[in-house]
Amino acid sequence: NLNKKFKWSIIGQQVLMAKVFLPTIFSKMNKKTLPDYLHKYLKIGGANVPYNTDAWDGYPRERERLFNELKKANSVLVLTGDTHNSWLNNLYDENNNFIGVEIGTPAISSPNTIDTFGKLTDLIEEGFIRENKDVKWTEGKNKGFVLLTLTNQEAKVSFIYVNTVKTKDYKVINSKNLYIKSKEPITNDKIS
Repeated sequence: NLNKKFKWSIIGQQVLMAKVFLPTIFSKMNKKTLPDYLHKYLKIGGANVPYNTDAWDGYPRERERLFNELKKANSVLVLTGDTHNSWLNNLYDENNNFIGVEIGTPAISSPNTIDTFGKLTDLIEEGFIRENKDVKWTEGKNKGFVLLTLTNQEAKVSFIYVNTVKTKDYKVINSKNLYIKSKEPITNDKIS
């Protein structure tokens, strides 16, 4: 809702909205150890070009048009699914104006980074954060869900991970909390 009387404007959608490039580590991977469908990505690791053109990176003009509309809203939170990993991203327009915060939900049953890349997962996560100014945190080792709690002052984002998704009997094994202040980008020191 773009009505200013609401403290938070929330958008639910399924693909990453932030500008995200593959980190350099992808260009150094041995393609013989990876499935064929990933080979095309190895050439663009570290090249600062969009790799997922099915996401908003493939539609930069449309993203800018959406961002222009979102500038009329109060604090913007974008809830993103179907990336199979957890994400916390700041959203900026092409003129570096802060638009809002993107919260990417983890996989529940789909494969995530660790299922494909195993022991390289930590290095991949570190690369995404180091080489993408808008990516403040990502996690591709655990399955779970996000709990979003809103007040007028802040949004509490809880990434809740479970030990299994293959049975009704599970335990919460880890959670990560973040507090987002109205109209403020995420900084690394806010991630606990």
